[in-house]
Amino acid sequence: METRKIILFFFLVSIGLNGVAQENLGIRLSNYAPTQSIYLNPSNIVDSKAFIDIHLAGVSVFARNNYVYMSADSFSMRQVFRAPNTIGMPSFNEDRDQYRAYVNAFIQGPSISVTAGNHSFAITTGARAMADVRGLSSTVTDYIQEGFQNEQFYGRETRLSNFRTTSMTWAEFGFAYGAILKKRGNQMITGGVHIKHFVAGGGVGLRLNDWTFSVADSSRMVTHDIEGRYGLVEPAWKSGNGWGIDIGFTIKETLQDVTGYSPHQKRTGCKTCDYRYKVSMALIDVGRVKFKPPYWTDRFMNDSEYQWEDYTEDSPEDAEDVGALVADEFGASSTPTSNLRIWLPGALSTQIDYRVANHVYMNASLIAGIPWRKTLGIQRAAVLGLTPRFEWKRFEFSIPLTLHEAREPLLGAMIRLNGNLIIGTDHVGTYLFQRDRYGADVYVHFKHTIFKNSSCKEKGGEGFSSLKRRLRLRRVKKKKGPPPCAKW
Repeated sequence: METRKIILFFFLVSIGLNGVAQENLGIRLSNYAPTQSIYLNPSNIVDSKAFIDIHLAGVSVFARNNYVYMSADSFSMRQVFRAPNTIGMPSFNEDRDQYRAYVNAFIQGPSISVTAGNHSFAITTGARAMADVRGLSSTVTDYIQEGFQNEQFYGRETRLSNFRTTSMTWAEFGFAYGAILKKRGNQMITGGVHIKHFVAGGGVGLRLNDWTFSVADSSRMVTHDIEGRYGLVEPAWKSGNGWGIDIGFTIKETLQDVTGYSPHQKRTGCKTCDYRYKVSMALIDVGRVKFKPPYWTDRFMNDSEYQWEDYTEDSPEDAEDVGALVADEFGASSTPTSNLRIWLPGALSTQIDYRVANHVYMNASLIAGIPWRKTLGIQRAAVLGLTPRFEWKRFEFSIPLTLHEAREPLLGAMIRLNGNLIIGTDHVGTYLFQRDRYGADVYVHFKHTIFKNSSCKEKGGEGFSSLKRRLRLRRVKKKKGPPPCAKW
């Protein structure tokens, strides 16, 4: 396989796994979807407005890069549905010094969140495919476009620094617990932890701190100096396993005194109490996957010259061939070892949610990925978001405005219908406007929500607690502000 095709293949694969439903802020901020909001902060399952939330099935896909794109002239959504054979070829952005790509595809399986008074529990399942490419310099993309056999490159020395690419696929099974830690006056503090077990389906990582090379002629590549690390394993189910954890806390300023309050419980009116604002902070996806032999991993630590003869003729067919190729042509060992570990896309997740009016909220979010600079790991893309949200029990609509990697503003939209169907995107412009497309995204989820504790449903007429609350609401309906929480 031609070297140029190998590099282009890895870059496009990491883009193609992606779509733009990166953090799903449209739905993961909701007070009515704890099986979604748990992925931003596990304490979100506590004091949820959903008594039991049952997620049935869902998928989200994110793809974003700044190198390969479909131009407005060669691609449109109308072509996709009416004339797919007229879709043109991808174009390349040559105006950047550095290029990157980020992958996040998530299939969410059956999951459930249950509130039991001051305590909440959740079970989650899903499968993810993620990849991260950073630090691809424009000098290397020239080779991708023109090919290594282009005579203009012969004898030209090229340097690639701080390049990282990592990808991994895995299934995950999680259990979460959360509780109200403090409830006094108008302040409530909640906490939660989400422990996940991972079963990997494959992984590959490459970190080049520094690589200087040149193409001598049409069949010979010369490495002058190289420093970094690589690791890869043959794609296979149960090729590795590991553990991860999310841990988070939320502070709420409630509208009413919550001393003695217990959400969804009959003794406190079977209701939840709204808040004026809440501040949440969590560490998410902290953990790693350890792979089983056979795999190949080692460090590049040499300043010797290595010559790759007949590089256009090499066609590695599996991980073992790639390991042998790296050892022979770049001076790294291909011997299987016992320490191939790839870190998860850990991040600091912070949200501030403010109640503007009845059913209207404004949220500010920051998700900052942990940079794995000295090891192999997936770095989560940084996202800064501002999201107005309009939510009722059976209907919800939000418009997230996000800044991707502190560079690209994206406008999204999400709708939740009948409390059970969720459809959204973090980049609605991909589908509405004719423009150059560097990615696409969508997320769809199906769930069933039980909003009320069954013990609150009185037989033989209206229960005392419900009747008492109705009478209270009549007495205060002329007062300004939202209806108060039940007195407990």
